Amino acid sequence: MCFESGTQVSTSRCAYVAATLALLAVLSVSYAILVFPPNEYLGFLLGPDPFRMMEAGLVVLVASLLTPLGARRPAAFMAQFLTVCAIIPNAAYFAMASQPRAPMYTIAASTLLCIAVARSRWSVRIPAPHHGVRMAVGGAVAATAAILAIAYVNHGPPSLEVSLYDVYDLRREAVDSGRTGYVTTWVSGVLNPLVLAYSLMHRKFLAVGASLAAQSMIFLYTGAKVALFQPLLVFGVYGLFLTNRPHLSLPLGLCAFSGSIFVVAAIDTWYAEVLTDFTIRRVLFVPAFLNFGYFDFFEDHPRVALTSSFLGQLAEYPYGTTTTGQLVADHLALRGSNATNGFLATGFMHFGIVGALAFGCIAGALMKLLDSFAGRVPAWLIIAIAIGPYRAMMTEADIPTALTTHGIAVALVFIWLISSGGGSTGPKDASN
Repeated sequence: MCFESGTQVSTSRCAYVAATLALLAVLSVSYAILVFPPNEYLGFLLGPDPFRMMEAGLVVLVASLLTPLGARRPAAFMAQFLTVCAIIPNAAYFAMASQPRAPMYTIAASTLLCIAVARSRWSVRIPAPHHGVRMAVGGAVAATAAILAIAYVNHGPPSLEVSLYDVYDLRREAVDSGRTGYVTTWVSGVLNPLVLAYSLMHRKFLAVGASLAAQSMIFLYTGAKVALFQPLLVFGVYGLFLTNRPHLSLPLGLCAFSGSIFVVAAIDTWYAEVLTDFTIRRVLFVPAFLNFGYFDFFEDHPRVALTSSFLGQLAEYPYGTTTTGQLVADHLALRGSNATNGFLATGFMHFGIVGALAFGCIAGALMKLLDSFAGRVPAWLIIAIAIGPYRAMMTEADIPTALTTHGIAVALVFIWLISSGGGSTGPKDASN
């Protein structure tokens, strides 16, 4: 059922539907006024279609009716996050850029399957280990310290003169590859955020400061923007749960943020363009733009069928040494870029429509797996640890890559360890 029993819950559902439709409208206007003009040269299009606007509203309506509310279960929040940060921007771009219908409805079907699996009743109960909290926090601190020590030995003190627009040059200069590169990604995306969230939960503010300093150092050494912005996700999750209605606070907060950029634009257009570039465009509309690009390219070219990952030993990858991200970037005239994207695109890249639907089910199962640890520690702590790699799975990386390189598997192991300890000084889990 879309509406649970009870007047209060039904009211929450109506409020959530209204909030998601409002976000669709705000993002559509933001795309037309803030995103498109400075980015037309990159291939972003503008051609609003009234019929597609209605279709986009219908897709968002159905998704918001099916998305589980409440936040006692981490999978419910992840489904809400997918709706707000993936399906709504895709629907807005579809309507405002008059994109083809087939990709939009395939993306919608994949999303709805993901939500259906995430809200299902199956569960896996995994026994908590003894002394798991000490192992999780101690291991995370040790890994963070080791990565920083290795970086210092190899490169000396980091340069403090780094611009967000110069990070690609910094990445090319950084000698950060192989196993150390993987561990650095895990540390900045999962392990140090675990320390940050755990310190927030117990109000150990000196530890919070040390964790933030470590993230900043990793950014200065590697130029990986995830190190700089990952703490914002942790604080964002913490703040959403303080409101006791995270399912409403997330879309309404994005509406308010988008509206604030219009206020900034009235004062200073340069600052508004910078804010738009690093938030609305890169976080929300670049994945949507690339989703349609992936569908357009792989509709007429050979599918990858997982040969770009672990099945590459069993079958031949059809594109030689060129990565799929480079292929799509070249197709979109984004020369020199590596246009990686999340499961909504890569499922189609591997196996066409069947792959898109299957990847939606797999993503939903990975979200549902987080519920196995709920009840032992606050749901917000589990979400804060997992939000980085799970967001990557939604908008940045193929599922096998998200599991390994981006650290979903690492996050699940450390959540399992930390789930042996209960108690919380942080926000309470919301029930509706």
